[in-house]
Amino acid sequence: MQEAFLVLVRCMESFDCDRGPDFKSYYIEACRHRFWAIDRWDSREKRRKEIKTVSLFEPVYISDDGDETLLIDTLFSKDDPFEDVTNTVALEEAIGTLPKNKRDVAWAYYVEEKSMEKIGKDLGCSRQNVRYLLGEATRELGRRFAGMK
Repeated sequence: MQEAFLVLVRCMESFDCDRGPDFKSYYIEACRHRFWAIDRWDSREKRRKEIKTVSLFEPVYISDDGDETLLIDTLFSKDDPFEDVTNTVALEEAIGTLPKNKRDVAWAYYVEEKSMEKIGKDLGCSRQNVRYLLGEATRELGRRFAGMK
């Protein structure tokens, strides 16, 4: 109620009867705009509160015998020095099986490490199209790698 009154006061100060709509329409539109902004701010705050902070030392897997795998272990594990090379080769092979348009985008992004904007310029398409094709390629690669486990 107070917000509506504040909007009314602002409208009375800024309304120009020589320009456009009647005061009632002007006031209703100003209220809509103000309450939409408040609602949007509230939903952002709600989402911000829903974000969960995760510790790097939180267990992500516990085996049958009680051994824990921590999140940090999955990020920085270098037990096998050839693991990165093996993963890169597997990724390159999987990218090679994609349809040409998805293959070109995925190769440029994951192997050549180009930005989406640069890929779009090289292929003569928009960044949004690159993003779409990359998303499709990533989902397809994810399904293939999930089937390998």
